[in-house]
Amino acid sequence: MNDSVAHWSPDAASWLLALLLALAYGGLTRFRFQKGFYLYFSALALLVVILSAVHLVLNRAYSFSAHMVGHLVLLLICGPLLVLGFPTALSGSVAVATRRFSRLMQRWPWLGWLAGIGIMWVWHLPSLFQSLVSQHDGALHGLPLLHTASLLGAGILFSWPLLGPIEKARMHPLAGVLYLFTACTACSLLGLFIAFAPAGLYAYPQTVTHAGFTQVICDTPANGADDQQTAGLIMWVPCCFIYLTGAMFLLRTGLLAQEHSQPTLDTRLPLPEIR
Repeated sequence: MNDSVAHWSPDAASWLLALLLALAYGGLTRFRFQKGFYLYFSALALLVVILSAVHLVLNRAYSFSAHMVGHLVLLLICGPLLVLGFPTALSGSVAVATRRFSRLMQRWPWLGWLAGIGIMWVWHLPSLFQSLVSQHDGALHGLPLLHTASLLGAGILFSWPLLGPIEKARMHPLAGVLYLFTACTACSLLGLFIAFAPAGLYAYPQTVTHAGFTQVICDTPANGADDQQTAGLIMWVPCCFIYLTGAMFLLRTGLLAQEHSQPTLDTRLPLPEIR
């Protein structure tokens, strides 16, 4: 473990994205604190800390399950936190663009659904996965940067119809229940596919050949079959737990809204009229 820490380098893609998103927040708010500031920057801190920790695990024993944890953090935690912390006191063309985008996502929420689920499925195509992990050494390569940015962007798009900064443009809670339930089903299918796929389909390479030299990148690789099954279970169980927890919250919100919207009946007995 000490050797792993000594040779560890931070995940460059996560640091670059966090810096760009922090500068974007400053540009939108003119470097003034707004409501949701702590949620927004908590997402950035989580982005850097979790992915750097995942990279440390990968440096010690290239683990598909650790890689999967990074996926879930980007899509289901960092993305929603960025949307919840998005500045609301905007003016000018930025405010107009935010309203238009929110209405677009309200009208066609399936765009966010396809982004969130589609990106997750695409990055787990075996051929694309093997291309990605062959470059996963912490340096700033094009494919790992695209991988991190696309998952974070997919998390933002998926969360926007549910948690967007304009409350009137959010989905109806009961429609949101269906939105999350179908997402849970899609992720369950992906998790089952990974867990029961042939062993080694998602294996990390132990060596990389570059410029004619072969470098050992993993001295103690994780057990392939067990690691792959664990990754599938991570995609299946924790992912669906998050989706279903959100669905239950939305169901409760929708039922309470319907209850408050119904007129209450006055059951008191009328008093006798005094003449």
